[in-house]
Amino acid sequence: MNCVICLTELVPSNDSLEHIIPASVGGRLKKRGVLCRSCNNTAGEDWDSDLARQLNFFCVTFDINRERGPAPPEKVTTSNGRELLLHPGKPMTQVSPVFKSTRLPGRIAYEIQARSMDEAKAMVKKLARKHADLDVEAALASAQISNELLDGYIHVSTEFAGELAGRSIVKSALCWAALQGVPATACHEAREYLTNTAAEACFGFINEPDPVSNRPKGVPLHCVAVSSIGTAGQLLGYVEFFGWRRMVVQLAREYSGPAVHASHFIDPRTSEVLELDVDLRFDHATVASIFDYKHSLPDQVTASAAPIIEAMLEKLSQQETNRAIAEIVERAFRECGASEGEMLTDEHLRKVTESMAAQIVQYQSKLMKR
Repeated sequence: MNCVICLTELVPSNDSLEHIIPASVGGRLKKRGVLCRSCNNTAGEDWDSDLARQLNFFCVTFDINRERGPAPPEKVTTSNGRELLLHPGKPMTQVSPVFKSTRLPGRIAYEIQARSMDEAKAMVKKLARKHADLDVEAALASAQISNELLDGYIHVSTEFAGELAGRSIVKSALCWAALQGVPATACHEAREYLTNTAAEACFGFINEPDPVSNRPKGVPLHCVAVSSIGTAGQLLGYVEFFGWRRMVVQLAREYSGPAVHASHFIDPRTSEVLELDVDLRFDHATVASIFDYKHSLPDQVTASAAPIIEAMLEKLSQQETNRAIAEIVERAFRECGASEGEMLTDEHLRKVTESMAAQIVQYQSKLMKR
């Protein structure tokens, strides 16, 4: 085996474990025998990291199951100019804590807005080192926890691919082809693009027609595929992220190797491998029109994205509902007057019930206003 990018012979000392779909977006399939350690490191630091940056919003909102742990928080700006952080599986927070001081006659008033009680405690303790008479416990006891519904829309960038992430896409298709027994030297267009920074991109976007057969609605699937069946002598690859970022890769304009047709699908939310297939029976003229954006017009992209966004919003809505319910229950029991470990009386339960009812009405009222 040789490295599919630099063609260096792969031996145990320089071989590497390559994620065919980058691990940073939920890929789990990893194989040796396709990339040398040097090319793997370079591609990961430059190409894959840029792809992960562009797709991080979806990794966060879908709480993607990654080997390396949760996706990093995503910074977003709302339509009213407010900056927030989105967290996987958790409520949004402000980007940074707020610390204000106001000089008054004979004293200084401090205002702290922290993103968690742990952060508030750390900030108050730090302040206590400056003011020895500050009662940390009393200050924390007076803290108020508040939650509010999002006011305004979230702006999300539609940036995708480009010089760096585009090469990550082609690399995935090339590595997948190599695993099917296709020599890297047979993939001239793909290797030229990956090794020559001045080379033209060998991939294009496709949303119509849908290459995936029997696509499950609303599943933000990832896919990598390769085929030479019905491609007019081309070797074509296909890469898809989150069910609507869909790319056709021309690995070779002229391919004379053995026939190949193989695909790998995964639901990155659960790491479940899906039994689906792709149809890449495109001739040269069709591939040229794909590269010329004729198959990814705005309305076609919108139609592809709509089921995925709908599934994302449904997940976020359920996540917010679960959070609100947990908070309502916790607050009701906290304020009912019972001590920890104490057997609840009928009076305690009455207060719990009344508190929960009042909070639910208040919560629903906020939802209806929006």
